[in-house]
Amino acid sequence: MSAFPESGRRVGHVLLDAVVAYVPGGDPASNAASTNLALEAIGDIDGAVVVTPLDDGILSVNASGIMSGAMVTVAQLVEQLAEARGTSREVIISEMRAYLDS
Repeated sequence: MSAFPESGRRVGHVLLDAVVAYVPGGDPASNAASTNLALEAIGDIDGAVVVTPLDDGILSVNASGIMSGAMVTVAQLVEQLAEARGTSREVIISEMRAYLDS
């Protein structure tokens, strides 16, 4: 596996914990509570989000730790699904885009 930030690796695990906490077709309030609880762990990961004060009270927010963990996790799942279905990553991504827009 290619190297990416430790914060990204840990965020990937938290995202998978949130997926485990979510029950498809389950009670929406219960799902929201359980996934939010799982996702709170991101706040404990050093480097997941870095906030830097700038001039005049403006803050710079860098969420690359979260984004790298999410991207690597989703990319691996897309790759595995494409392989299992005997199709391409592009087909899987197209189907996911359609699902997100439905």
